[in-house]
Amino acid sequence: VVFGESLGTGVAVALAATRPVGRLILQAPYTSTADVARIAYPFAPIGLLMKDQFRSDLRAPDVTAPVLILHGTQDSVIPIAFGEALFAAFRSDKRLVRLQGGDHEDLDDFGALDAVRDFLAGARPAAE
Repeated sequence: VVFGESLGTGVAVALAATRPVGRLILQAPYTSTADVARIAYPFAPIGLLMKDQFRSDLRAPDVTAPVLILHGTQDSVIPIAFGEALFAAFRSDKRLVRLQGGDHEDLDDFGALDAVRDFLAGARPAAE
């Protein structure tokens, strides 16, 4: 099982896209680090400044393991739209759990751990 949270989701996706893994769990993922940086620095030439942009959106189709994405609907660091876009890019068995009211660092308070347990046990967590 490979788990990535926030910035670490890019590394987790890259690993799962190039190595056989049993399952992939992503908490508050993004499509690319450049996409996230553009929110903080909308006038900077981000694409020119970042060598490795951790393009999870381009690596996702190569992942064959089942994927669980957890994202808070009120994430103030990585908007849930990035998690939803990344979810769409995966071709393997995938589940997206939108944690209503969850921000970036408090997803356990909104049921993330229960969703992970269900995923690891083989149950399909209810999509929210």
